[in-house]
Amino acid sequence: MRSFRDVLSGVSALDRALLDRARRDATWEALNQQVPVTELLPPAASAAAAVPWSRAGWAAVDAAAPTPLVDAALAAVALVRGDGWPAVFAWMLDAPWRVLQCAVAGAAVTSALGEKLHILPRVWAHGVTATAQQGWPPHQDERTLGRLPGGAPARLTAWLALTAATLDNGCVHLIPNHVAPDVTGRFAVAPSFTADDVAHLLHHVRALPAAPGTLLLWEPTVVHWGGQRTREDAPERWALSAELMHQDATPASVDVPLLDRVTLPTLAQRRAVVAQSLTVFAAPEREPHAAALHALASRLA
Repeated sequence: MRSFRDVLSGVSALDRALLDRARRDATWEALNQQVPVTELLPPAASAAAAVPWSRAGWAAVDAAAPTPLVDAALAAVALVRGDGWPAVFAWMLDAPWRVLQCAVAGAAVTSALGEKLHILPRVWAHGVTATAQQGWPPHQDERTLGRLPGGAPARLTAWLALTAATLDNGCVHLIPNHVAPDVTGRFAVAPSFTADDVAHLLHHVRALPAAPGTLLLWEPTVVHWGGQRTREDAPERWALSAELMHQDATPASVDVPLLDRVTLPTLAQRRAVVAQSLTVFAAPEREPHAAALHALASRLA
């Protein structure tokens, strides 16, 4: 049976039969049955303590999700990739949603975004492998910092390690928001920076090695990137990410479907989330097969 892997390798075109497979609930129900997670742990509050939100704009939470759920989510990524789909299609299965819901249920997240925080329809599965040897290049998720009247962040990105993320296999790096806000505020639009600006930013880079189950959080204006795979024998690095919104923030039109942290999305909602995520995140500088991924997204939902 042909797969989307054949499209990416140029063996075949994106035809109706392959699209029908992606749209058919039975495709994902069959894969989902191979990664049972619903009885492992409901999305109840985790043991993570509250993290006061700082001007640095980021936080790390150790052991935000239990090992069985982390392992199930990693198995879901491997399963969809083995079936020929891009890794982001792991979000068609239950395990990534369950591990995310568990990870964001703790006080570290709810103290910042509220108990009724929202999960936005922008997710990804990040891999640094033998064939994709670096994470995404330095970028910001948004150029403007959204804060509510009380000072709480309007949105955060959640990045959950499914495997160990180390200096050798491409852990996340970032520049805290408070280091040089005048420079990071121009990061996405400035044609160039002075040598002093670059030296100042480089001097404050934070590398963030993470054990499986570690949750990293950052505000959308934080400059961040995935590191390089620096050893040929380094193990693969996999992580999930999702954008979160404060319970009192106002959603934009692109924030539909707006999801909660308790209810599992329907398969139709998951298809819409994957389609939007492919459209937003599959840029040429991030994904080598961006054109094919955009073609899939435009015909998926």
